[in-house]
Amino acid sequence: MKRLIVVLCLTAAPALAQDYRAVAIGNDEYAFARDPAHIESLLSAAESLRGAGFQMESARNPSIADTRDMLAGLLDDTEVADRLVIVLAGHFAHSLSESWFLSDTPRPPDLAHVGSGAVSLTTVLDIAAQSPGGALVLLAGEDRRMALGAGLQPGLGSLDIPQGVAVISGDTADVAELLRSGLFEPGRNLAETVDDFDGLDAAGYFPLSAGFMPALGDTASPPTVTPAETAAWNAARAADSIEAYRGYLDRYPRGEYASAAQRAIEALRNDPDYRAMVAEDALNLSRDQRQRIQRDLSLLGFDPRGIDGLFGPGTRQAIRDWQSAMALPVTGYLAGNQVVRLSRDAEAKAALLAEEERRKQAEADRADNAYWDATSGRGEAGLRDYLARHPDGLHAADARRRLADIDSERERAASGRDTSTWERAQKEDTEGAYNRYLNEFPDGAFAPQARDRIVELNNAKSRAAVLSAAKQTEESLGLNAAMRRAVEGRLAAMGLEPGPVDGTFSKSTRAAIRRYQRGRGAEATGFLTQDDVVRLLVGLQ
Repeated sequence: MKRLIVVLCLTAAPALAQDYRAVAIGNDEYAFARDPAHIESLLSAAESLRGAGFQMESARNPSIADTRDMLAGLLDDTEVADRLVIVLAGHFAHSLSESWFLSDTPRPPDLAHVGSGAVSLTTVLDIAAQSPGGALVLLAGEDRRMALGAGLQPGLGSLDIPQGVAVISGDTADVAELLRSGLFEPGRNLAETVDDFDGLDAAGYFPLSAGFMPALGDTASPPTVTPAETAAWNAARAADSIEAYRGYLDRYPRGEYASAAQRAIEALRNDPDYRAMVAEDALNLSRDQRQRIQRDLSLLGFDPRGIDGLFGPGTRQAIRDWQSAMALPVTGYLAGNQVVRLSRDAEAKAALLAEEERRKQAEADRADNAYWDATSGRGEAGLRDYLARHPDGLHAADARRRLADIDSERERAASGRDTSTWERAQKEDTEGAYNRYLNEFPDGAFAPQARDRIVELNNAKSRAAVLSAAKQTEESLGLNAAMRRAVEGRLAAMGLEPGPVDGTFSKSTRAAIRRYQRGRGAEATGFLTQDDVVRLLVGLQ
């Protein structure tokens, strides 16, 4: 995780408003991995939370159900904890977009089944976010290989940390030592304490102090919170914006959640990602503009996982990757000057690719014409050779017309039994039927067609899986009628004869797509990829 520390001074709230909650869970029994060390020591060190006044549950090797119940115990629909601490120690695993805290399972988990024996760290962080500005999550593990199923890698992946949550991660022994260091003493500078440990990684929001305990023996009852105030607070948390928290404070300046709202506002003010998000919102990008940004990212090699005008996790990651490559602040949100730079870079890349693809298309056309000149004069065999190499070629229609004339003449000249046997084979249209015809008429009038059709059927078997995957890829793009018409219009402008520009991909359209794909050196399936769409819609040939 990238180290990011925002320092905020907190003042002590009245003792009666303090509510400290904590959970500490350590797992050191795994059937599919070597047991991590120092778990017992870490849980012992976590007992310092009790001494600091936290209401805490602690467990070693609980079941996955008990683990979830302990985490659920931190939640309260009516009360927001002033401080909330979650300590998880054991083995972790991650995929491309999620990380999990693993419990013991009989077999190594894979991506499809990991949820049954693990807790999503997104869920853990969302629970912590219930106390914005006062939440700390400590993740203790070991950097070691373990047997995991498909789709999973050991260790923590990238974490999307909510506003107002701090995360500290590192080796189990280091986290245990941190807990023993007086981490939760009143007035202790949390950021400086973490900085004393080279092996720890800190990210998210970091308050200056972990908070202050109420006076010992204070038994004052907490103030009553009205349902209207609770609803207003829950709405502010759901919006998670400075304006929403200010709206709550305007209504309840001395409310039960006023200190939490102030902490959340300060956390957002100091969060560069939040500032970047607000700046991007101010651009008021239309859906068309967002689609153009997605096309530009894809053209530059940063896959947004779709060109739909919706900035989801795929687009945000693509923006982060582009910002990192350009040595810009990595936020996942675009500033106005970045939109301009992205467009300019994409236009330059488009020009280079357009020239390269024009060259490739010209070479492909020269090769097509040369082969036609070499084969078209050799009668039926030459025409079939041409179609075998260039099924959607410049002269394919002419070759098929000539062959149709040859076939018609052959049918008129063929004997009755030859013709009837051939017609039966055509009706059945299987490799076996055509072989039966060839066994009876090895030099028959339709022997060349039978042999060609056998080759076509065999090729179709091997291509079926490829075409099925290509079809699914195109369907996943979610192309609407307008985008399909735009693609057909571009193919028509390139002279590839896609048929009517009506948003319906006919056989002619598929043939035009295959010609386009062959011209640029891509696999010619007749189904569009995201890269095809991007290049076509930005005017590439």
